Amino acid sequence: MRALQAGLLGADDLEAARVDMLHTSMVEARTAAIPYFFGDIANDEEDKEVLRKSLIEDKFPVFFDMFTRTLEANGGGEGFFVGASVSLADVCWNTTITFLKMLDKDGVLTAKYPKLFALAERVGDLPAVKAWDEAHQKK
Repeated sequence: MRALQAGLLGADDLEAARVDMLHTSMVEARTAAIPYFFGDIANDEEDKEVLRKSLIEDKFPVFFDMFTRTLEANGGGEGFFVGASVSLADVCWNTTITFLKMLDKDGVLTAKYPKLFALAERVGDLPAVKAWDEAHQKK
């Protein structure tokens, strides 16, 4: 409800559906990485590395390719995922990529998907996002 009140769900029902689809996909991508950090293998470095490589080479590219196509379809990839202004999908991407970057130790995703990482930077540079981040940093 707060996303709706903040105007982060798009300008119409179609944009709201796109935002929801992207948000759900980002949650799915993050969920795939949870075993690396919190699963049974969390203390087994060899198994963690096998999972990390699988995520970077197989799982994440499926999502990142779709995210890239969506971003590029909306203004060539220089703006936001949906519509002309920031949406919940963009804010969620900013937090998603912060989490998933911890697995991209070799910079493979960063190199292959520069527009997605640039979007995260644009969103992170928004005054409201910066203010929230500063207010919620661990001290």
